[in-house]
Parts: sequence; C-alpha cells; structure tokens
Amino acid sequence: MRQYKNDDSPCGFYVGANPGKFRAPEEYNYDEEDEMIDVYSMGNVFYTILSGEMPFEGQKESKAQKKVMDGIRPTIPSEVLEDDDIAIKALVSATKQCWAQEPNDRPKASKIAKELKEVLARVRIQQQEEGKKKQDKIRSPREESNE
Repeated sequence: MRQYKNDDSPCGFYVGANPGKFRAPEEYNYDEEDEMIDVYSMGNVFYTILSGEMPFEGQKESKAQKKVMDGIRPTIPSEVLEDDDIAIKALVSATKQCWAQEPNDRPKASKIAKELKEVLARVRIQQQEEGKKKQDKIRSPREESNE
C-alpha cells in the first residue's frame, strides 16, 4: 500500500463503481478506502468456510448492499455458533472482527493471522496429546497380558 511521505500513513483511494454483495460498507458508500476493505473481505471468506455458502446467497444485490450499509451481516448458522471446537470458535471470532462496520474498528490482517496461528498451535498440541492417549490405551492391554 502506498503511504503519504509526511506521516507514513496509508494512502486511501476511491472507486467509482462497486457492484456485488461482498463489499465492505465504505465501498457501497463510496467513502475513501484502504486495506481494511480486504480485512472485511477476509470475514466473508471465513463466513463461506464456516457456512458453506456465499454471504447473502439467494438475496438480491441491492438488498444485500443495503444490509451491509445498515450494519447487518449474514447469519452464521446456529450449529456453527454452538460448536465447541476451538478452531471453529476462532474462525467465528475472526469473522465478526473482520465484519466491523467502521474500518478503524477492524483488526489488521496480521493480527487475525497471529490469532489463528496460535489456535492452530493449540489444536496441534491437543491432537498430539490425544494420539498419545490412544497409544497408551493400545499398549495397556498388551502389557497386562504379558504379565
């Protein structure tokens, strides 16, 4: 992203036409845009992974755009919200953070990446521990029969 020379802040930009259902609120309002539109889009990608459908699937483009501008987001399925899996919970949290109405309220993509990497590390540890427990269960009956 380009930056202003005087303070190194990112240069915003404007786009004249923003069709579709998958854009950030500021895109539909034709406000100045920056990299936070990509963070919002990342939330749409996470939503698609979690729900198996595109945001506002089956709805007219104009209605979907109005919902986004009004702060309404696609409904995350209840079975996803109720899932106890820590990876699912992390993706739900990331989705909601990315979907913040105001660009300045959205986290940087690097923060989301860091949070998800930490969760994946915890998942790997859990899987390793579960694998060790299974190995111990398999060994226990054999060890008892040898005594």
